[in-house]
Amino acid sequence: MEQAAGLLLIGVAVVCGGGGSQQGAANLIVELAALCYLALFPGRVANFFRDGPRFLVILTGATLLLPLVQLVPLPAAVSAGLPGHDLVYSSLGLVGREAAWWPISVVPQRTFMGWLALLVPFATLVAFHDVDRKGALRALQLLCLLGVFVAVLGGLQIASNNMLAMPYGEARGGMGLFGTFANHNSSGLFFDLVLVAAAILFATRPMGLALRIAGAAAMLIGVLVVALTQSRSSMGLLLLPAAYLGWSFVRMGGAGKVDRRVLWAGAAICALSGAVVVALLLGNARIAASLGRFDELQDIRLLIWGDSWGLMQRFLPFGAGIGSFADLFQIHESLEYLGPLRAGRAHNDYLEIVIEAGAAGCLLVLAWFVWGLREAFAALRKPSDLATAGYVTMLVALAIQSFVDYPLRNLSLFCVAALAVSLLVARNGDKREGNSQ
Repeated sequence: MEQAAGLLLIGVAVVCGGGGSQQGAANLIVELAALCYLALFPGRVANFFRDGPRFLVILTGATLLLPLVQLVPLPAAVSAGLPGHDLVYSSLGLVGREAAWWPISVVPQRTFMGWLALLVPFATLVAFHDVDRKGALRALQLLCLLGVFVAVLGGLQIASNNMLAMPYGEARGGMGLFGTFANHNSSGLFFDLVLVAAAILFATRPMGLALRIAGAAAMLIGVLVVALTQSRSSMGLLLLPAAYLGWSFVRMGGAGKVDRRVLWAGAAICALSGAVVVALLLGNARIAASLGRFDELQDIRLLIWGDSWGLMQRFLPFGAGIGSFADLFQIHESLEYLGPLRAGRAHNDYLEIVIEAGAAGCLLVLAWFVWGLREAFAALRKPSDLATAGYVTMLVALAIQSFVDYPLRNLSLFCVAALAVSLLVARNGDKREGNSQ
């Protein structure tokens, strides 16, 4: 029952949570689903904090606590002296409230909304941190089915030049395949993660030649779907599922788990199918437009990063408050870079975290990286465990795209990231207990 509800949460997150912070109503649906899960299964919450890996539990608790600390009101004598808070008190002075208490967060309502968003990945961790092998298989299968759904929806959108079946108005008429996402980078990364999930199933499930051929063909179609999103970072990240799949083939062949004739036949068919795909790519205008984006040397991100650096320095070491970037960046945006579009994100999640959470956020990010490296090394100790390496690959993809975008500001991707963390923890936990398959 608990795992079925967890799977439902993932489905709701992917279908409704891809719009980003501008889609409050859709995000509320996902957050209510997470709150319902936590309320219906309090025993699971207690089990996570009691029996979960200590390092992960501490990191999760600290991550949930940070926005709440930023919301604690402080006396004016303290808060007025915080870096960057002159903005707040110059405004309060205009209405005669110079002595008002104010928290660390410059925009408290945004920070509270950010904390609510954290409940979605937290509920996912609670649901799947101790999942067994069958439960992990169901979660991966669901992720692949959701990928098919999003791809079909995206195909319908492209057929109408992105004018019909668009869940978010800001993407209407845009270029690329969006599906249930408002940002083509998010949709592209989602399909990258789905490809890794499919590769894990491909590598760890017993299959005959016919099923492997069908799986290889489906993954090639997935590559085309990623290209149709026109996301350069997501197209570059296709190297990760390809590398994982190739590595898993080598491991399976070396361990004798699969008839080598099946591997050679599958490799030959993949090569032939790849040649057909390349031929199709060369004659497809949309794919050509996607590949042509790599020729664009000027990127607005570089300008945003330059202005964001100054914003970061203004609010160090305490930060401006989770979720406050969109309201504060306009103050620091250089006049010569002004354009018709409004920068709502720093397009570098690490930079934005330091702006919003200060030194504490920086330490948290480093701690999460240490945890990830620790789990990755645990996976490397047993290279025959193909599933664990796949979960690590999913997290690496998320971490890399965070340098040029903001995948974890999207509830759909945040939920999938938490699922990858949960499956990795559960798998490594099984190995530590001597129950690996």
